[in-house]
Amino acid sequence: MLLAAFAALTHELTGSPVSMPFCGTANRVETRFENVVGVFTHTAWLVVPVVAAASFDELVTRATAAIHHRLELESVPAVVLGEALGGPFDPPPPRVLFGLFNTSMPTLELDGLPPAAAVDIDLPVARAEQSWAFVPADDEGCGLTLRVEYSTELFDASTVTSWTRRFLDLLARSLAAPSTRTWSTPGE
Repeated sequence: MLLAAFAALTHELTGSPVSMPFCGTANRVETRFENVVGVFTHTAWLVVPVVAAASFDELVTRATAAIHHRLELESVPAVVLGEALGGPFDPPPPRVLFGLFNTSMPTLELDGLPPAAAVDIDLPVARAEQSWAFVPADDEGCGLTLRVEYSTELFDASTVTSWTRRFLDLLARSLAAPSTRTWSTPGE
């Protein structure tokens, strides 16, 4: 549902018939890698066709298919997937990351030291043009918090705030009336 609402938002903002946020996958499909410490994430597009979706329900179905398709290809490097989509692109498309995290950050516990909770840090640069991440609001997993990281060279706080408000409004309208089309196309 979150990805479908995000796809509808990007369609409203850009008019693009397809929403293509980047999403990372853990790339742990082989059991021999389950206990390896390190990052094995591949980041590639979730391709969600928005145009002609008649309802939010249909857009959720399309977003779900995009996620399943991405998971089927999680061990394929992003460069290879980009080339399959017609890349390399010049200029490259904007990197908008989209993710849902289903667990809170764990407390670090090391022998001889007091437990240390995770803390948010401000990075001096954005990892992409934009990054939209949904994280558990509390340790019990009740609710989600939306965190948006963005390049201050490209966007200002008021613009990003308006987009998050618009996203939340679109999501609320879509959940209230899932059998209807709750987003617009630019120029309508």
